[in-house]
Amino acid sequence: MTPLAAAILVALQVGPPVGRPFAERAVAELAALRPGVTPSEWLATHHDDEFLIFRRDAVRENHRSWCARASKTEQLADGTRMVRYAYFYPPQPSSSLVLPDAAGPSLIRQLCTLGTIWIDAGPADSSTGNSLAATVRAALTQAYGPVTAGPDVLFLRVPTDSQRRLLSRMAGADALLLGLHYFGAAAWRTPGRWQADSAVVVSAFDRGGLGRRVVGRVVVFAHLPIAELGSFRGVADAQVVTERRRAALASTAAGLAGIDRAKADRLFALYAAAESASFGRHPPRPAELDSAVLATLEDWIKSAQMLAPTRQAGALLAADQMVGSAAMLYVRSQGEDSARASLERLGAKFVHDELGGGYNYTHNWLDQALKLDANGPVGRLATLALLRSGFNETGMCGGGSEAFRRVITAGERLLAGDLDTATAAEVHRLVGDAYADIVALAAGDGSGYADSTDYLAEAPAARGKAITHYRTALALDRVSPEARSAWLEAWRLIAGLPPTTTHFFCVYD
Repeated sequence: MTPLAAAILVALQVGPPVGRPFAERAVAELAALRPGVTPSEWLATHHDDEFLIFRRDAVRENHRSWCARASKTEQLADGTRMVRYAYFYPPQPSSSLVLPDAAGPSLIRQLCTLGTIWIDAGPADSSTGNSLAATVRAALTQAYGPVTAGPDVLFLRVPTDSQRRLLSRMAGADALLLGLHYFGAAAWRTPGRWQADSAVVVSAFDRGGLGRRVVGRVVVFAHLPIAELGSFRGVADAQVVTERRRAALASTAAGLAGIDRAKADRLFALYAAAESASFGRHPPRPAELDSAVLATLEDWIKSAQMLAPTRQAGALLAADQMVGSAAMLYVRSQGEDSARASLERLGAKFVHDELGGGYNYTHNWLDQALKLDANGPVGRLATLALLRSGFNETGMCGGGSEAFRRVITAGERLLAGDLDTATAAEVHRLVGDAYADIVALAAGDGSGYADSTDYLAEAPAARGKAITHYRTALALDRVSPEARSAWLEAWRLIAGLPPTTTHFFCVYD
Protein backbone atom coordinates (compact mmCIF):
# COMPACT_ATOMS: atom_id res chain seq x y z
CA MET A 1 0.00 0.00 0.00
CA THR A 2 1.38 3.39 -0.98
CA PRO A 3 1.73 6.18 1.64
CA LEU A 4 -1.03 8.09 -0.13
CA ALA A 5 -3.37 5.10 -0.05
CA ALA A 6 -2.61 4.42 3.61
CA ALA A 7 -3.40 8.04 4.38
CA ILE A 8 -7.03 7.52 3.38
CA LEU A 9 -7.62 5.15 6.29
CA VAL A 10 -6.81 8.00 8.65
CA ALA A 11 -7.93 11.08 6.74
CA LEU A 12 -11.43 9.82 6.01
CA GLN A 13 -12.10 9.63 9.77
CA VAL A 14 -11.08 13.18 10.68
CA GLY A 15 -11.87 16.78 9.94
CA PRO A 16 -14.62 19.19 10.98
CA PRO A 17 -18.01 18.73 9.36
CA VAL A 18 -17.81 21.89 7.19
CA GLY A 19 -16.32 20.80 3.88
CA ARG A 20 -15.66 17.29 5.06
CA PRO A 21 -17.15 15.55 1.98
CA PHE A 22 -14.73 17.42 -0.27
CA ALA A 23 -11.77 16.80 2.06
CA GLU A 24 -12.56 13.09 2.13
CA ARG A 25 -12.94 12.91 -1.62
CA ALA A 26 -9.78 14.91 -2.28
CA VAL A 27 -7.65 12.63 -0.10
CA ALA A 28 -9.14 9.58 -1.80
CA GLU A 29 -8.38 10.97 -5.27
CA LEU A 30 -4.78 11.77 -4.35
CA ALA A 31 -4.28 8.16 -3.31
CA ALA A 32 -4.39 7.12 -6.97
CA LEU A 33 -1.04 8.83 -7.58
CA ARG A 34 1.68 6.26 -8.06
CA PRO A 35 4.62 5.93 -10.47
CA GLY A 36 4.38 4.14 -13.78
CA VAL A 37 0.64 4.37 -14.49
CA THR A 38 0.05 4.94 -18.21
CA PRO A 39 -2.98 6.69 -19.76
CA SER A 40 -4.22 3.34 -21.07
CA GLU A 41 -4.10 1.83 -17.59
CA TRP A 42 -5.76 4.87 -16.03
CA LEU A 43 -8.61 4.99 -18.53
CA ALA A 44 -9.30 1.29 -18.00
CA THR A 45 -10.46 2.11 -14.45
CA HIS A 46 -11.72 5.69 -15.01
CA HIS A 47 -14.25 5.16 -17.79
CA ASP A 48 -16.00 8.51 -17.34
CA ASP A 49 -12.87 10.64 -17.65
CA GLU A 50 -12.38 13.07 -20.49
CA PHE A 51 -9.02 12.34 -22.13
CA LEU A 52 -6.99 15.06 -23.82
CA ILE A 53 -3.65 14.88 -25.61
CA PHE A 54 -1.56 17.98 -24.90
CA ARG A 55 -2.67 21.20 -26.56
CA ARG A 56 -1.15 24.59 -25.90
CA ASP A 57 -4.59 26.16 -25.39
CA ALA A 58 -5.36 23.61 -22.66
CA VAL A 59 -2.42 24.64 -20.45
CA ARG A 60 -3.35 25.58 -16.87
CA GLU A 61 -1.17 26.97 -14.09
CA ASN A 62 1.53 27.66 -16.71
CA HIS A 63 2.13 23.89 -16.57
CA ARG A 64 3.12 22.56 -19.98
CA SER A 65 5.47 19.61 -19.59
CA TRP A 66 2.65 17.05 -19.69
CA CYS A 67 1.76 14.91 -22.67
CA ALA A 68 -1.84 13.95 -21.80
CA ARG A 69 -4.51 14.72 -19.25
CA ALA A 70 -7.57 12.87 -17.90
CA SER A 71 -10.23 14.93 -16.12
CA LYS A 72 -13.58 14.62 -14.44
CA THR A 73 -16.04 17.21 -13.12
CA GLU A 74 -18.47 16.37 -10.32
CA GLN A 75 -21.00 18.01 -8.02
CA LEU A 76 -20.57 16.57 -4.52
CA ALA A 77 -23.41 15.91 -2.11
CA ASP A 78 -22.73 19.14 -0.21
CA GLY A 79 -22.95 21.15 -3.44
CA THR A 80 -19.19 21.57 -3.93
CA ARG A 81 -18.13 21.58 -7.57
CA MET A 82 -14.97 19.53 -7.92
CA VAL A 83 -12.73 19.07 -10.95
CA ARG A 84 -9.98 16.44 -10.86
CA TYR A 85 -7.12 16.34 -13.37
CA ALA A 86 -4.65 13.48 -13.80
CA TYR A 87 -1.54 14.56 -15.71
CA PHE A 88 0.77 12.20 -17.61
CA TYR A 89 4.34 12.95 -18.71
CA PRO A 90 6.87 11.59 -21.20
CA PRO A 91 8.70 8.59 -19.74
CA GLN A 92 12.08 8.96 -18.12
CA PRO A 93 14.83 8.17 -20.64
CA SER A 94 17.03 5.13 -20.18
CA SER A 95 20.72 5.63 -19.51
CA SER A 96 21.42 4.93 -23.19
CA LEU A 97 19.06 7.76 -24.27
CA VAL A 98 17.73 5.67 -27.15
CA LEU A 99 14.75 7.26 -28.91
CA PRO A 100 11.78 5.15 -30.03
CA ASP A 101 11.57 4.06 -33.65
CA ALA A 102 7.77 4.13 -33.68
CA ALA A 103 5.97 7.48 -33.85
CA GLY A 104 2.55 8.95 -33.17
CA PRO A 105 -0.08 9.15 -30.42
CA SER A 106 0.23 5.46 -29.50
CA LEU A 107 3.44 6.42 -27.68
CA ILE A 108 1.43 8.78 -25.50
CA ARG A 109 -1.19 6.24 -24.41
CA GLN A 110 1.30 3.42 -23.86
CA LEU A 111 4.41 5.15 -22.50
CA CYS A 112 3.52 8.45 -20.83
CA THR A 113 3.23 8.05 -17.04
CA LEU A 114 1.15 9.58 -14.27
CA GLY A 115 2.89 12.37 -12.37
CA THR A 116 0.30 14.78 -10.94
CA ILE A 117 -3.23 14.69 -9.59
CA TRP A 118 -4.71 18.19 -9.27
CA ILE A 119 -8.11 19.00 -7.78
CA ASP A 120 -10.03 22.29 -7.87
CA ALA A 121 -13.08 23.13 -5.74
CA GLY A 122 -15.06 26.28 -6.23
CA PRO A 123 -15.80 28.94 -7.00
CA ALA A 124 -15.35 30.20 -3.45
CA ASP A 125 -15.11 33.58 -1.73
CA SER A 126 -12.53 34.35 0.96
CA SER A 127 -14.67 33.18 3.87
CA THR A 128 -15.85 29.85 2.47
CA GLY A 129 -12.58 29.26 0.61
CA ASN A 130 -10.37 29.65 3.67
CA SER A 131 -12.75 27.48 5.74
CA LEU A 132 -12.72 24.73 3.16
CA ALA A 133 -8.92 24.94 2.79
CA ALA A 134 -8.57 24.68 6.56
CA THR A 135 -10.70 21.54 6.59
CA VAL A 136 -8.63 19.96 3.86
CA ARG A 137 -5.40 20.94 5.59
CA ALA A 138 -6.62 19.35 8.83
CA ALA A 139 -7.38 16.08 7.04
CA LEU A 140 -4.04 16.03 5.29
CA THR A 141 -2.22 16.86 8.53
CA GLN A 142 -3.84 13.87 10.17
CA ALA A 143 -2.72 11.75 7.25
CA TYR A 144 0.85 12.97 6.77
CA GLY A 145 1.82 14.73 9.97
CA PRO A 146 2.68 18.39 10.51
CA VAL A 147 2.92 20.82 7.61
CA THR A 148 6.58 21.06 6.58
CA ALA A 149 8.44 23.49 4.33
CA GLY A 150 10.09 22.26 1.16
CA PRO A 151 13.87 22.26 0.71
CA ASP A 152 13.82 25.21 -1.72
CA VAL A 153 12.21 27.89 0.42
CA LEU A 154 14.25 30.69 -1.15
CA PHE A 155 14.77 29.25 -4.62
CA LEU A 156 17.42 26.67 -3.63
CA ARG A 157 18.57 28.48 -0.48
CA VAL A 158 17.54 28.19 3.16
CA PRO A 159 16.51 31.67 4.37
CA THR A 160 18.24 33.31 7.30
CA ASP A 161 16.24 34.60 10.25
CA SER A 162 16.40 38.15 8.90
CA GLN A 163 15.21 36.97 5.50
CA ARG A 164 12.32 35.13 7.11
CA ARG A 165 11.29 38.29 8.95
CA LEU A 166 11.39 40.22 5.69
CA LEU A 167 9.45 37.54 3.83
CA SER A 168 6.81 37.41 6.54
CA ARG A 169 5.79 40.97 5.63
CA MET A 170 5.26 40.14 1.95
CA ALA A 171 1.99 39.18 0.26
CA GLY A 172 1.65 35.40 0.12
CA ALA A 173 4.30 34.97 2.82
CA ASP A 174 2.76 31.75 4.19
CA ALA A 175 3.03 30.03 0.81
CA LEU A 176 6.50 31.41 0.09
CA LEU A 177 7.90 30.30 3.45
CA LEU A 178 6.63 26.78 2.76
CA GLY A 179 8.61 26.72 -0.48
CA LEU A 180 5.46 26.73 -2.65
CA HIS A 181 6.89 28.19 -5.85
CA TYR A 182 3.96 27.23 -8.04
CA PHE A 183 2.34 29.48 -10.61
CA GLY A 184 0.11 32.01 -8.83
CA ALA A 185 1.10 30.85 -5.34
CA ALA A 186 1.46 34.46 -4.15
CA ALA A 187 -2.35 34.53 -4.04
CA TRP A 188 -2.62 31.33 -1.98
CA ARG A 189 -3.89 31.45 1.61
CA THR A 190 -4.26 28.76 4.32
CA PRO A 191 -1.56 26.69 2.59
CA GLY A 192 -0.27 23.27 3.56
CA ARG A 193 2.58 21.13 2.30
CA TRP A 194 3.51 17.51 3.08
CA GLN A 195 5.96 14.91 1.81
CA ALA A 196 4.89 11.31 1.21
CA ASP A 197 7.99 9.45 0.06
CA SER A 198 8.81 11.08 -3.29
CA ALA A 199 5.38 12.72 -3.64
CA VAL A 200 4.70 16.31 -2.59
CA VAL A 201 1.17 17.09 -1.39
CA VAL A 202 -0.18 20.66 -1.33
CA SER A 203 -3.44 22.37 -0.41
CA ALA A 204 -4.48 26.04 -0.30
CA PHE A 205 -7.21 28.57 -0.94
CA ASP A 206 -6.35 30.43 -4.13
CA ARG A 207 -8.13 33.76 -3.79
CA GLY A 208 -7.72 34.46 -7.50
CA GLY A 209 -7.34 37.87 -9.07
CA LEU A 210 -4.07 39.05 -10.60
CA GLY A 211 -5.73 38.90 -14.01
CA ARG A 212 -6.21 35.13 -13.77
CA ARG A 213 -9.60 34.61 -12.10
CA VAL A 214 -12.36 36.80 -10.71
CA VAL A 215 -13.31 34.35 -7.95
CA GLY A 216 -11.28 32.01 -5.82
CA ARG A 217 -11.00 28.25 -5.53
CA VAL A 218 -9.50 25.62 -3.25
CA VAL A 219 -6.65 23.64 -4.76
CA VAL A 220 -5.44 20.24 -3.59
CA PHE A 221 -2.78 18.37 -5.51
CA ALA A 222 0.06 15.88 -5.31
CA HIS A 223 2.92 15.35 -7.72
CA LEU A 224 5.87 13.05 -8.28
CA PRO A 225 9.39 14.17 -9.32
CA ILE A 226 8.67 13.39 -12.99
CA ALA A 227 6.28 16.38 -13.06
CA GLU A 228 9.03 18.82 -11.98
CA LEU A 229 6.39 21.12 -10.48
CA GLY A 230 7.28 23.96 -8.12
CA SER A 231 11.04 23.54 -8.37
CA PHE A 232 13.65 25.86 -9.80
CA ARG A 233 16.46 23.34 -9.56
CA GLY A 234 16.30 22.57 -13.27
CA VAL A 235 16.61 26.26 -14.11
CA ALA A 236 19.50 26.67 -11.68
CA ASP A 237 21.27 23.59 -13.03
CA ALA A 238 20.86 24.86 -16.59
CA GLN A 239 22.39 28.19 -15.59
CA VAL A 240 25.38 26.41 -14.07
CA VAL A 241 25.87 24.39 -17.26
CA THR A 242 25.60 27.54 -19.38
CA GLU A 243 28.24 29.34 -17.35
CA ARG A 244 30.57 26.33 -17.38
CA ARG A 245 30.32 26.14 -21.16
CA ARG A 246 31.00 29.85 -21.38
CA ALA A 247 34.08 29.50 -19.17
CA ALA A 248 35.32 26.51 -21.22
CA LEU A 249 34.91 28.45 -24.48
CA ALA A 250 36.75 31.42 -22.97
CA SER A 251 39.58 29.15 -21.81
CA THR A 252 39.93 27.61 -25.29
CA ALA A 253 39.96 31.06 -26.87
CA ALA A 254 42.58 32.25 -24.38
CA GLY A 255 44.74 29.26 -25.32
CA LEU A 256 44.48 30.22 -29.00
CA ALA A 257 45.60 33.75 -28.09
CA GLY A 258 48.84 32.41 -26.65
CA ILE A 259 49.13 35.15 -24.01
CA ASP A 260 51.38 34.43 -21.07
CA ARG A 261 49.80 31.61 -19.05
CA ALA A 262 50.19 33.47 -15.76
CA LYS A 263 48.00 36.27 -17.06
CA ALA A 264 45.38 33.78 -18.23
CA ASP A 265 45.47 32.06 -14.84
CA ARG A 266 44.87 35.38 -13.06
CA LEU A 267 42.00 36.18 -15.42
CA PHE A 268 40.21 32.90 -14.83
CA ALA A 269 40.90 32.86 -11.09
CA LEU A 270 39.04 36.15 -10.83
CA TYR A 271 36.33 34.82 -13.13
CA ALA A 272 35.89 31.90 -10.70
CA ALA A 273 35.76 34.30 -7.74
CA ALA A 274 33.11 36.42 -9.45
CA GLU A 275 31.11 33.31 -10.32
CA SER A 276 31.29 32.10 -6.73
CA ALA A 277 30.06 35.49 -5.55
CA SER A 278 27.22 35.58 -8.07
CA PHE A 279 25.95 32.20 -6.84
CA GLY A 280 26.22 33.27 -3.22
CA ARG A 281 29.20 31.07 -2.37
CA HIS A 282 31.86 32.80 -0.21
CA PRO A 283 31.30 36.28 -1.68
CA PRO A 284 34.33 38.56 -1.41
CA ARG A 285 34.00 42.30 -0.83
CA PRO A 286 32.35 43.61 -4.01
CA ALA A 287 34.57 46.67 -4.30
CA GLU A 288 37.75 44.58 -4.06
CA LEU A 289 36.47 42.06 -6.61
CA ASP A 290 35.40 44.87 -8.95
CA SER A 291 38.82 46.50 -8.80
CA ALA A 292 40.76 43.26 -9.24
CA VAL A 293 38.68 42.06 -12.19
CA LEU A 294 38.94 45.36 -14.04
CA ALA A 295 42.69 45.64 -13.46
CA THR A 296 43.24 42.12 -14.76
CA LEU A 297 41.02 42.72 -17.79
CA GLU A 298 42.89 45.93 -18.57
CA ASP A 299 46.21 44.06 -18.54
CA TRP A 300 44.66 41.34 -20.75
CA ILE A 301 43.28 43.75 -23.35
CA LYS A 302 46.56 45.70 -23.53
CA SER A 303 48.42 42.44 -24.12
CA ALA A 304 45.93 41.50 -26.86
CA GLN A 305 46.52 44.72 -28.76
CA MET A 306 50.11 43.69 -29.46
CA LEU A 307 49.20 40.32 -30.99
CA ALA A 308 48.77 39.19 -34.59
CA PRO A 309 45.12 39.34 -35.77
CA THR A 310 44.21 35.67 -35.29
CA ARG A 311 45.76 35.57 -31.81
CA GLN A 312 44.17 38.89 -30.94
CA ALA A 313 40.83 37.36 -31.93
CA GLY A 314 41.30 34.63 -29.32
CA ALA A 315 42.13 37.15 -26.59
CA LEU A 316 39.13 39.33 -27.43
CA LEU A 317 36.77 36.36 -27.46
CA ALA A 318 38.04 35.20 -24.07
CA ALA A 319 37.49 38.68 -22.64
CA ASP A 320 34.08 38.87 -24.29
CA GLN A 321 32.86 35.67 -22.68
CA MET A 322 34.01 36.87 -19.29
CA VAL A 323 32.39 40.31 -19.57
CA GLY A 324 29.15 38.77 -20.82
CA SER A 325 28.93 36.20 -18.05
CA ALA A 326 26.51 36.09 -15.12
CA ALA A 327 29.56 36.44 -12.88
CA MET A 328 30.53 39.79 -14.41
CA LEU A 329 26.92 40.93 -14.38
CA TYR A 330 27.10 40.46 -10.61
CA VAL A 331 30.32 42.48 -10.41
CA ARG A 332 28.81 45.31 -12.44
CA SER A 333 25.62 45.29 -10.38
CA GLN A 334 27.65 46.17 -7.28
CA GLY A 335 28.64 49.50 -8.82
CA GLU A 336 27.02 49.78 -12.25
CA ASP A 337 28.34 53.16 -13.34
CA SER A 338 31.94 52.81 -12.21
CA ALA A 339 32.38 49.24 -13.49
CA ARG A 340 30.73 50.02 -16.83
CA ALA A 341 32.78 53.18 -17.30
CA SER A 342 35.98 51.24 -16.67
CA LEU A 343 35.01 48.56 -19.19
CA GLU A 344 34.06 51.18 -21.76
CA ARG A 345 37.53 52.70 -21.45
CA LEU A 346 38.89 49.28 -22.39
CA GLY A 347 36.70 49.21 -25.52
CA ALA A 348 33.63 47.29 -24.36
CA LYS A 349 30.33 48.76 -25.55
CA PHE A 350 27.03 48.91 -23.71
CA VAL A 351 23.44 49.76 -24.64
CA HIS A 352 20.70 51.01 -22.36
CA ASP A 353 18.01 48.43 -21.57
CA GLU A 354 14.79 50.38 -21.22
CA LEU A 355 12.82 47.47 -19.81
CA GLY A 356 15.57 46.21 -17.50
CA GLY A 357 16.59 49.67 -16.41
CA GLY A 358 20.33 49.09 -16.77
CA TYR A 359 23.00 48.73 -19.43
CA ASN A 360 23.70 45.54 -21.37
CA TYR A 361 27.03 44.54 -22.87
CA THR A 362 26.74 44.35 -26.68
CA HIS A 363 29.39 41.65 -27.21
CA ASN A 364 31.31 43.92 -29.58
CA TRP A 365 34.53 42.07 -28.69
CA LEU A 366 32.94 38.86 -30.01
CA ASP A 367 32.09 40.66 -33.26
CA GLN A 368 35.67 41.89 -33.55
CA ALA A 369 37.02 38.40 -32.90
CA LEU A 370 34.78 36.97 -35.63
CA LYS A 371 36.00 39.55 -38.14
CA LEU A 372 39.65 38.93 -37.29
CA ASP A 373 39.41 35.13 -37.71
CA ALA A 374 36.17 34.49 -39.61
CA ASN A 375 37.23 31.15 -41.09
CA GLY A 376 39.59 30.00 -38.37
CA PRO A 377 39.25 28.25 -35.01
CA VAL A 378 38.39 31.45 -33.14
CA GLY A 379 35.72 32.23 -35.73
CA ARG A 380 34.16 28.82 -35.14
CA LEU A 381 34.16 29.42 -31.39
CA ALA A 382 32.60 32.87 -31.86
CA THR A 383 29.90 31.37 -34.07
CA LEU A 384 29.19 28.73 -31.44
CA ALA A 385 28.78 31.49 -28.84
CA LEU A 386 26.34 33.29 -31.14
CA LEU A 387 24.34 30.11 -31.68
CA ARG A 388 24.09 29.56 -27.95
CA SER A 389 22.70 33.05 -27.44
CA GLY A 390 20.40 32.97 -30.44
CA PHE A 391 22.36 35.94 -31.80
CA ASN A 392 20.93 38.00 -28.94
CA GLU A 393 24.08 39.97 -28.27
CA THR A 394 22.33 42.94 -26.66
CA GLY A 395 20.02 41.02 -24.33
CA MET A 396 17.13 42.82 -26.03
CA CYS A 397 16.30 40.36 -28.83
CA GLY A 398 19.29 41.51 -30.85
CA GLY A 399 18.90 38.48 -33.10
CA GLY A 400 15.33 39.42 -34.00
CA SER A 401 12.09 37.68 -33.05
CA GLU A 402 12.82 34.80 -35.45
CA ALA A 403 16.41 34.25 -34.38
CA PHE A 404 15.83 30.51 -34.80
CA ARG A 405 16.18 31.03 -38.57
CA ARG A 406 19.64 32.56 -38.09
CA VAL A 407 20.57 29.64 -35.82
CA ILE A 408 19.49 27.16 -38.50
CA THR A 409 21.46 28.90 -41.25
CA ALA A 410 24.64 29.48 -39.25
CA GLY A 411 24.45 26.14 -37.45
CA GLU A 412 24.06 24.03 -40.59
CA ARG A 413 26.89 25.97 -42.22
CA LEU A 414 29.09 25.26 -39.19
CA LEU A 415 28.17 21.57 -39.30
CA ALA A 416 29.43 21.39 -42.89
CA GLY A 417 32.94 22.05 -41.60
CA ASP A 418 35.34 20.03 -39.49
CA LEU A 419 34.13 19.94 -35.87
CA ASP A 420 35.18 17.85 -32.92
CA THR A 421 32.59 15.39 -31.61
CA ALA A 422 31.47 17.42 -28.59
CA THR A 423 31.02 20.60 -30.61
CA ALA A 424 29.19 18.79 -33.41
CA ALA A 425 26.79 17.25 -30.88
CA GLU A 426 26.06 20.63 -29.34
CA VAL A 427 25.49 22.33 -32.70
CA HIS A 428 23.13 19.55 -33.78
CA ARG A 429 21.18 20.11 -30.52
CA LEU A 430 21.04 23.86 -31.10
CA VAL A 431 19.84 23.47 -34.68
CA GLY A 432 17.31 20.89 -33.48
CA ASP A 433 16.06 23.43 -30.93
CA ALA A 434 15.76 26.04 -33.69
CA TYR A 435 13.66 23.78 -35.92
CA ALA A 436 11.58 22.82 -32.88
CA ASP A 437 10.74 26.52 -32.38
CA ILE A 438 8.83 26.46 -35.67
CA VAL A 439 6.76 23.50 -34.43
CA ALA A 440 6.12 25.24 -31.11
CA LEU A 441 5.00 28.48 -32.78
CA ALA A 442 2.68 26.57 -35.11
CA ALA A 443 1.13 25.02 -31.98
CA GLY A 444 0.41 28.47 -30.53
CA ASP A 445 3.43 29.02 -28.31
CA GLY A 446 3.98 32.63 -29.43
CA SER A 447 2.46 34.12 -26.26
CA GLY A 448 0.32 36.44 -28.36
CA TYR A 449 3.32 37.82 -30.24
CA ALA A 450 3.19 35.40 -33.17
CA ASP A 451 0.41 34.12 -35.41
CA SER A 452 0.46 30.32 -35.36
CA THR A 453 -0.97 30.17 -38.87
CA ASP A 454 2.24 31.73 -40.20
CA TYR A 455 4.12 28.55 -39.26
CA LEU A 456 1.62 25.77 -39.96
CA ALA A 457 2.83 25.01 -43.50
CA GLU A 458 6.48 24.55 -42.54
CA ALA A 459 5.88 22.82 -39.20
CA PRO A 460 5.77 19.19 -40.48
CA ALA A 461 9.12 19.49 -42.27
CA ALA A 462 10.60 21.37 -39.30
CA ARG A 463 9.47 18.58 -36.97
CA GLY A 464 11.27 15.99 -39.10
CA LYS A 465 14.46 18.06 -39.30
CA ALA A 466 14.46 18.70 -35.56
CA ILE A 467 14.13 14.97 -34.85
CA THR A 468 16.97 14.19 -37.28
CA HIS A 469 19.29 16.71 -35.62
CA TYR A 470 18.39 15.47 -32.13
CA ARG A 471 19.01 11.86 -33.14
CA THR A 472 22.41 12.78 -34.57
CA ALA A 473 23.29 14.77 -31.45
CA LEU A 474 22.39 11.82 -29.20
CA ALA A 475 24.45 9.46 -31.34
CA LEU A 476 27.45 11.72 -30.67
CA ASP A 477 26.79 12.55 -27.02
CA ARG A 478 24.68 10.67 -24.49
CA VAL A 479 26.31 11.94 -21.28
CA SER A 480 26.14 15.75 -21.18
CA PRO A 481 23.42 17.46 -19.12
CA GLU A 482 21.89 18.85 -22.33
CA ALA A 483 21.59 15.39 -23.89
CA ARG A 484 18.71 14.43 -21.60
CA SER A 485 16.83 17.63 -22.42
CA ALA A 486 17.34 16.95 -26.12
CA TRP A 487 15.97 13.42 -25.65
CA LEU A 488 12.80 14.75 -24.01
CA GLU A 489 12.18 17.33 -26.74
CA ALA A 490 12.83 14.72 -29.42
CA TRP A 491 10.48 12.25 -27.72
CA ARG A 492 7.69 14.80 -27.70
CA LEU A 493 8.22 15.56 -31.39
CA ILE A 494 8.27 11.87 -32.31
CA ALA A 495 5.02 11.37 -30.39
CA GLY A 496 3.39 14.18 -32.37
CA LEU A 497 3.46 16.69 -29.51
CA PRO A 498 4.82 20.24 -29.64
CA PRO A 499 7.95 21.13 -27.66
CA THR A 500 7.52 22.41 -24.12
CA THR A 501 8.88 25.86 -25.00
CA THR A 502 10.66 27.95 -27.61
CA HIS A 503 14.41 28.40 -27.48
CA PHE A 504 15.22 31.27 -29.83
CA PHE A 505 11.91 33.03 -30.42
CA CYS A 506 12.37 36.41 -28.74
CA VAL A 507 10.14 39.37 -27.88
CA TYR A 508 11.39 42.59 -26.28
CA ASP A 509 8.27 44.14 -24.80
